[in-house]
Amino acid sequence: MNSDRFKVRAFDTRTGALLLFVFCCAYTWQAFEILQINHTTALFTASSMPRFLGFLGMAVSLHLILFPGASSEYVAPPPLRRWLLMGAFLLLMISYGFALRPLGFMLSTSAFLAAGMYLLGQRSFVAFVSAAVIVPGLFWLLLTQVMGVYFPLWPMAT
Repeated sequence: MNSDRFKVRAFDTRTGALLLFVFCCAYTWQAFEILQINHTTALFTASSMPRFLGFLGMAVSLHLILFPGASSEYVAPPPLRRWLLMGAFLLLMISYGFALRPLGFMLSTSAFLAAGMYLLGQRSFVAFVSAAVIVPGLFWLLLTQVMGVYFPLWPMAT
């Protein structure tokens, strides 16, 4: 059986880097459009991290365009198990988006992180607690206390 017919051609590094550069440019452009509400003189605002990530992505993509490195001609496609895992994560992200309002940030994010860790094979109780409780709590504190973004922690009363 010829195994070459199951291999796909690798994506050209420069082409991928160019697409990444265009995406990062558009992302950074949109980051500069984020409204600054009462934080015009603050050092760290709601648009600080998106701007940083946009510029970082542009720098990485320019590096890949200028110095693509060596790449193999063929890359084997991922096995079926990886595709199923990707589909499960896609469904998990969609359900997280729908659960955010009715369950609130803390419950939906904790459930999302715990389910994601379970899908990835993590079974440690300490890792579950730290990722599913501590990380969302610290992220919520960063959003509300440092960046001044209102984000309800628990479900909103209707």
